[in-house]
Amino acid sequence: MMFRITIAAFASLGMLAAQEPAKPAVALAFKPFDQSVFVAHVKGLGATTEQLDRFAKGVEEESAKHAVDDLLRARFSDYRDACALADKEEPRAALELTKVLENNRDPYVQAYARYQLARVFLNADDPEQAATIMADFVEKDLNRTPLDSEVIYFYGNALAKVPEREKAIRFFAAFLREFPNAPERLRSSAAQIKAELERQEGVLHDISDIMKFCERKIRKTDTGKKTQDKQKMVIDELQKIIEMLEKQENKSGGPPGGAGGINPASESKLPPGEATKGVLKKAPPKVAEKWGDLNKGDRKAIEAEINDKMSPKYKKMLKGFYKRLGKSGK
Repeated sequence: MMFRITIAAFASLGMLAAQEPAKPAVALAFKPFDQSVFVAHVKGLGATTEQLDRFAKGVEEESAKHAVDDLLRARFSDYRDACALADKEEPRAALELTKVLENNRDPYVQAYARYQLARVFLNADDPEQAATIMADFVEKDLNRTPLDSEVIYFYGNALAKVPEREKAIRFFAAFLREFPNAPERLRSSAAQIKAELERQEGVLHDISDIMKFCERKIRKTDTGKKTQDKQKMVIDELQKIIEMLEKQENKSGGPPGGAGGINPASESKLPPGEATKGVLKKAPPKVAEKWGDLNKGDRKAIEAEINDKMSPKYKKMLKGFYKRLGKSGK
């Protein structure tokens, strides 16, 4: 009986160690951001000399990541308006960024909108949706923007939070291998989380082996002291893991990078991902509180747009997101 209870508790936590060969390393061919290709692209869209000069200055004084974001906001009003909502952590931001993804075919806008939407989900403590969007980025947007290293890092974070430990480990390994010049804060954080996930994986496999030992004994009707001691060991280890996860969850209440401004002198508000350290923590419920403060008519209007204008993929995603906001804001 004890063995059955242990398996049930273990499976309910989503932690049963996979009994399959180790997955291969993430094989992605990363290339540096090609600034000249981007400049040629926006010139073709009619970017002004003033906008291009500001872009070049932004690259030099801030970063290519922020400079691209700033220029895209200047050229595309739908992206700019959606990002303005995200900067303020407004509930409608997720819907508007998704509409950009549905309607704006510019490849750079697509990539940045995906990144922004993933950060909206992360700030609302919704790593499952964030991981889904970042998976789309990995499939469709790699080697186009200056966001690759940060996306891979935060993808690993989101996967760790879900949790999909094995996959998170592989993406953190890819980040550490492919981006040696990434900010040291990100690299040290990735190494730290990866090591902790690997430690957890080892414990889980050990417990799984003990479970299989007990199962074999029970099948042979051997329920003696040795088998009972093994069962107790499993329960004790499970309790340690539960306590460890609770401590991780409660360590910090700060948002994962925040959605506020990144440099006082710039209009660009791309979240400063480099400042984040450790597994993504629960964000403050600001967006959930704002959702709760909306009048019923405004909430119904958002829900109607989701039902009437979104593709099935995004409809399901947004419905889940706003449903979660409703629960978080209570």
